[in-house]
Amino acid sequence: MKFIISFSLYLFVGITFGYTQNSDLKVSIDERGRKVAVGLLNEQYLLNDSSYTWFKKGMEAYMPDNDAVAYLQRENKAFSIIVYGGTWCSDTQDLLPKFFRVVHDADIDSSAIKIYGLDADKLGIDKVKPQNEIEFVPTFIIMKDGKELGRIVETARRSIEKDMMYILKQEGTR
Repeated sequence: MKFIISFSLYLFVGITFGYTQNSDLKVSIDERGRKVAVGLLNEQYLLNDSSYTWFKKGMEAYMPDNDAVAYLQRENKAFSIIVYGGTWCSDTQDLLPKFFRVVHDADIDSSAIKIYGLDADKLGIDKVKPQNEIEFVPTFIIMKDGKELGRIVETARRSIEKDMMYILKQEGTR
């Protein structure tokens, strides 16, 4: 009986908290009481964690530009995106949910997106500096064939989807 109770407790704890035990993700609470996720992030983690209610609300509220989304949908196999953000950062909290709304609407495959959470010093796990020069978050790096085409840094000039479209269209004029 002890074994069954112990095993059940182990299983419950593993399922409930397992996603934070990922060696690619470290979670802490900063001095202002905010939950800070550092390392490899994904949409499901942000949607399912009650500390990040801003993510789901932002995705649901955002209405992207239809023409820009249609362009991104036509081009969605031609590029990938690396995102650096901070779950503690108001700019990330504003732009990352909008980005994911666009990702869904444009049918961009999740395998084309890598998201890295950084701390307030813009460092990753074990205080390692990201390989890409990151001064501000969020930073969205649009890539094609392993080469950087352009970046959206901290805020969008027009909108996240229009800025992505602009970067991809400029690549075609080089």
